[in-house]
Amino acid sequence: MANTLDDIIDRYTKVPPYVDARDRQRAVTVKITREAMIMLETVAEHVGKKKTPLLGEIADAAVKEVFAGLEAEMDEGLLNYMHQRMQEEVNP
Repeated sequence: MANTLDDIIDRYTKVPPYVDARDRQRAVTVKITREAMIMLETVAEHVGKKKTPLLGEIADAAVKEVFAGLEAEMDEGLLNYMHQRMQEEVNP
């Protein structure tokens, strides 16, 4: 998965091989504006990828960027809980 939005742009600019990471993914439902949907459809068509997987990559990168921007001000207990969950659920 991409770590930043720039990683996603780079991925489709350079067209590297697709890596399937479905076993580490979780489904969520989101609502986006009509404007964002039209843009997503346009980007998906441009890079030759279906909208849902592409939006998943974009959302993943955006969450990681927001987290990185807020991590320094987060409660230590909350961060410890997150790291514990990461060890149990992501890197068992």
